[in-house]
Amino acid sequence: MATRTPAKPRKREAQVEGALVRYAAKKGVLTFKFSSPSHRGVPDRIFMCNGNVLFLEIKRPGERPTKLQEHTMRAIKNCGVAVDWVDNEDDGKAFVDSLLEAKGCGCIPAVLLSRPDGDHAMDALVNHCEELNAADPWESVKQDLGML
Repeated sequence: MATRTPAKPRKREAQVEGALVRYAAKKGVLTFKFSSPSHRGVPDRIFMCNGNVLFLEIKRPGERPTKLQEHTMRAIKNCGVAVDWVDNEDDGKAFVDSLLEAKGCGCIPAVLLSRPDGDHAMDALVNHCEELNAADPWESVKQDLGML
């Protein structure tokens, strides 16, 4: 009879989040837990530094945001606000580091993380909110849900 090696337990979302909060605090980045009782699907954390505000959804390793979370992040991004998600400490630390490197510019730059699936590039910054078509930040969400 073959012996089975137990699988290494995956980190819980709270463990990833706790590590990122401690890392941000060491770097002087202010962070708050974000919740909106009347709206599900908002990102877990708000990070602030150098005049910039970034929203971050934190998942346990190997997980992705839900459809509702993706729609909400798209609406936030359409407002010209930086938003992204991570499923591990290294990507989260890179997110915090990018916030430290960004300069405030009167609007909020969108800092996007690199992903193994190639969705984003770390150097993608949006410098002016007016460059974004944000007349109705919920427009793309409404389209996705068939409301338009």
